[in-house]
Amino acid sequence: MNLIKALQKQGYTIVAITPYDEYAPILEDNGIIHHPIPMSQYGMNPIQDISTTIQIYKALIKYKPIASLHYTIKPNTFGNIAARFAKVPVINNIAGAGKAFSSNSTLFKGLIERELVKCVGRNEVVGIQYR
Repeated sequence: MNLIKALQKQGYTIVAITPYDEYAPILEDNGIIHHPIPMSQYGMNPIQDISTTIQIYKALIKYKPIASLHYTIKPNTFGNIAARFAKVPVINNIAGAGKAFSSNSTLFKGLIERELVKCVGRNEVVGIQYR
């Protein structure tokens, strides 16, 4: 929230593209436009993931942000794809390794997730609109 508040102080309008949860009212109370989308945090359903990517893409087209800032692994992954199609520059932020690097992850699933994290690392979505 500190980064978002700093951007707001500089005159940027912030749009958060996230699932509706207990934090949505907090975003709105802080002057952030909340664009709710369906997204499963832990699911690995490719149909749902494609739908999430399309929803992010539609939001990026609607708001026309100058940049798309991603905070967690799913938005980093699917937000990157959506932003590329929407021709919106991307800023990735990976705060932690997440469950992909935990000892609870199965060998195959963990390997795939770790490789995906590494690829995304090289390259809740927040759109920053023009002042």
